[in-house]
Amino acid sequence: RLLGEGGSLTKKCNDVATFVNELGPAECDAARQYLVHFVTHSRTGFIVAGVTLNSSLFLKQMATLATFMSSLAGVLLRRYL
Repeated sequence: RLLGEGGSLTKKCNDVATFVNELGPAECDAARQYLVHFVTHSRTGFIVAGVTLNSSLFLKQMATLATFMSSLAGVLLRRYL
């Protein structure tokens, strides 16, 4: 559950730049553009072992874990039943 919440947090951090860019009038404001670039390049989010965790990475990890657990259960069932 914690890793799922971490992926959600990373997505929210990535959406901040879009939100800031849509604030105010449409003219090119240098301070706002600086803030958008800063947020975009700061790589904010939930970081585990140097890797920014997002929802797609979380789903890939869970699919790999489920495959491993399923194959392990199959091997153990064949061996002991």
